[in-house]
Amino acid sequence: MKQLGQKSNLKIKNHVQQKIERMRAILFPQSDTPLNVYKVDYHFHPNLPNEEAAALEKCKSWWKEFESKGINVVIITEHVYKNPKRAFQMMQAAKPKGCHVFPGMECLTSEGIDIIIFSKTQKIYRYAQLKPYYLTISQTMDFVSKHHLKAVITHPHTLGNTSIIKKTAPVDYEKYANKIKSLEVTNTAFNQLLYLLDKPLLRRIFAQKIQHILNTRKVPLANYPYDIKLITAGSDAHNLGEVGTHVLISTTQKNLFATIASNVRPIIVESYRRKINGSLFLLSIMTCFSEAWIKFQIRMLTMLKKL
Repeated sequence: MKQLGQKSNLKIKNHVQQKIERMRAILFPQSDTPLNVYKVDYHFHPNLPNEEAAALEKCKSWWKEFESKGINVVIITEHVYKNPKRAFQMMQAAKPKGCHVFPGMECLTSEGIDIIIFSKTQKIYRYAQLKPYYLTISQTMDFVSKHHLKAVITHPHTLGNTSIIKKTAPVDYEKYANKIKSLEVTNTAFNQLLYLLDKPLLRRIFAQKIQHILNTRKVPLANYPYDIKLITAGSDAHNLGEVGTHVLISTTQKNLFATIASNVRPIIVESYRRKINGSLFLLSIMTCFSEAWIKFQIRMLTMLKKL
């Protein structure tokens, strides 16, 4: 028994040492070309108000929060039904010196599945085919490949009705995951809810939902594509106070997008909330209901047009 314990401790020690070496290689790489350290949030929703001046002020507040966390690269993945082009352009206009933004969106397939799509340029916003509930998940993946965009399976275990794992059979999920070869493995959108449910009675009542949250925060290895080409992580922030989770990378500014779009050994830094922020939690709930209502209306209009 003592020998087994020693082997276990040695295994843990080796794992920690390997992680330290990986971080050292990223932060202090051996290279003749000067490299920069970037902190990237791959999943972010500006959630801007309609009024232009108020929207610009909110963008400035977002950047202050990102800078306070040391995050200097953000992919703008606003929901496709909330004007992602405007969100990107306004965040770009308010961007501080030394920070970087890339255009993207969180698309909604005809099955109701969320999938993140992003690109190096704003060409992504030219495609009418990416409108809500238009392409199937398979057609979306084909479209992404044809037009040389980047796509990521996002929060496959998320609560609600946009999870690819909930919407597809296991064999189909495996097929789609291995077709797109990318996965968001860490999403901390439900950290406050997890903290709220972390009580003995609530853990028993909501055991299944808690497991979904845990699997969203850290996707099980069984759900990874076999030949994965991109691993991402993000805050999935919709409201000020929710950012923090990011991926640490080291590259040149010239190769920044290429590195972001092909990172398979990420150093992920998670944001943890140790207590409930009541007003922020209420705001998050209101945002969820608001987006659900928007999606319901779009879905009804889409169905009526097919009649």
